[in-house]
Amino acid sequence: AELRSVPARATWVLPDGLGADEATCIPVPFATAHDCLFEFGRVAEGETVLIQGAAGGLGVAAIQLAKGAGATVIGTSSSDEKLARLAELGLDHGVNSASSDPVAAVQELTEERGVDLVIDPVGGVTLQKSLAMLAYRGRATTVGNASRGDTVIDMSPLMNGNRSLTGVYLAAEQGRNFARVQALIAEQGIHYLKGDWTRYDADITQYLEQFGRNGVPLYVYYPRGGGAPQVLPQLLTTDLLLTTLAEGGQPPKPAP
Repeated sequence: AELRSVPARATWVLPDGLGADEATCIPVPFATAHDCLFEFGRVAEGETVLIQGAAGGLGVAAIQLAKGAGATVIGTSSSDEKLARLAELGLDHGVNSASSDPVAAVQELTEERGVDLVIDPVGGVTLQKSLAMLAYRGRATTVGNASRGDTVIDMSPLMNGNRSLTGVYLAAEQGRNFARVQALIAEQGIHYLKGDWTRYDADITQYLEQFGRNGVPLYVYYPRGGGAPQVLPQLLTTDLLLTTLAEGGQPPKPAP
């Protein structure tokens, strides 16, 4: 089939000059990061933001957006190599979550104060650690469970420090406030065209490791006119499928 019908609310208009192959990793990561930071996280200039799993697509977007807002940015990852690369995007402090105690490291970095905002897409036991890193009246946003671990939380750190925990899900916001999300994604696309943001370029192996092991369908996108194929989780493909076909690109194919 050359065309496929999808709900209008699952599509986004690409800004002039931005191709589908470049736009693939902008809508979900950057719009979600923006909501975590501003719409629900209420980050302000001069505050400190911690991003769990900072080397992922959401993390890469959140680092750049938080830094652009004047925040100090701390990120966690299990790889020193990835943390070094993230410094180029604005990461101020990297914490290796595999070789150190992230809570102790963050408390040391903040002189025992804690952070003003945590963005946590990892979930599981990591979410409890995120709450332990919060400053007085700090805010945490939970935006997924990439660890696929059980999430059983002791809520007492929230009450004891007048802290808050908010769940963030872009699809829910898209369903209720579609025009706002459309405008937000268009804005992020324009920032990308201007060179303000850098998209997430993950290699195929990393995507297979991150998503394939969790049973999420993967697709390979072949850009128009050649170029390296990109492996995409299913949730990132539906909004680009019609545009991809209209531009003469090949439809996504199941990954091996």
